[in-house]
Amino acid sequence: MSFHYRQTLHYSVFGCAFGAGFPFLAFAIDLPWRKLPWTWAGLVALHQVNPLHYIIDTAPLFLGLAFAIAGRKQDQILQVNQGLEAQVAARTADLGQSNTELVAANEEIRQNLEEITAIHEQLENQNLQITGLLAAVQSSIGYAKRIQQALLPDPDYLQAVLSQHFVFYQPKDVVSGDFYWANQQNGKTFLAVADCTGHGVPGAFLSLLGIQALNRTVEAEGYLAVDQILDRLHHHVSTALQHDRQASHEGLEIGLCCLDHQARLLLFAGAKHSLFFFSQGQLHEIKGDRRSIGGRAEHQAHFTQFSLPLPQGQPTAFYLVTDGYRDQFSPQGKKMGYRQFRVWLAQAAQLPFADQAEFLRARFTQWQGHQRQLDDVLLLGFTA
Repeated sequence: MSFHYRQTLHYSVFGCAFGAGFPFLAFAIDLPWRKLPWTWAGLVALHQVNPLHYIIDTAPLFLGLAFAIAGRKQDQILQVNQGLEAQVAARTADLGQSNTELVAANEEIRQNLEEITAIHEQLENQNLQITGLLAAVQSSIGYAKRIQQALLPDPDYLQAVLSQHFVFYQPKDVVSGDFYWANQQNGKTFLAVADCTGHGVPGAFLSLLGIQALNRTVEAEGYLAVDQILDRLHHHVSTALQHDRQASHEGLEIGLCCLDHQARLLLFAGAKHSLFFFSQGQLHEIKGDRRSIGGRAEHQAHFTQFSLPLPQGQPTAFYLVTDGYRDQFSPQGKKMGYRQFRVWLAQAAQLPFADQAEFLRARFTQWQGHQRQLDDVLLLGFTA
């Protein structure tokens, strides 16, 4: 029998049994009192005499039914309790499982936290090491900058050899691959502007090599013709960089001028460089040879010398410039280019010489805007 009806049955039997006692008790009292026998005829006669016994006879039925209802309620309560207990057990099991999962998750989080802490400490240590290395590198680069600046012509020296001049020199990084050079030998003034391969530290190393080679060629070897100076410069750079043993593109582009004050001549030779000058209201250009110093060019290739007479009276303005100025991009991604550079240089050349450097610097800054500088910038202007 199902557990759900067990209490109903028990309560029904108990109610019927309990209710059966009422008729027997009524018979036991009323039969002797009425002097009737304990027989079926006596019971029939008793019911006829006292019809109340018919109602008393129904006591087992009504009490059994009442107790059955009570038993059914008890079964329902037990059933509800059983369901609640099952739910509590299931919930307890779920909570136990969840608790186990939470414990496992907490353990995993703890392990991950320990790993993250260890990684964080490792990163901090590496960051300290990198910071130390960066400081050492920056210190070394700063020292290299001082060495490079020491090898560039002193402002007082330039003022002594050139009556009017300006230098717009703006390296892309701390040190530069562009350099300018000045020297005087036998009454002649030599001026050069050069752009070495690359910029930053690699370009700076090449600039030191170029300055040393120029000084050696002019001072120690005594070459005073600009085309021969570039030939010797090409030889020294190629030899130093071992271009005969390995194919490489390292080298430099240079524009070299010689002011022969006695002959009133300006002599020019260029390796992928031009000389600009402003005369009779127009900007002119003398283009150098289309090969560079070093690189893969042949040692026996000779450079071309150009001669330009210097008129008496009004001085002529000359300009040597590297390609970093005209290669700069604007914030809109537009390259300045050769044509725009010539327009601004022509405009600058018509200003008083003292104002030209600021004009060209302002135009470059305006064009660059917030765009990063692409290359080293160098522009040397002078009058002769």
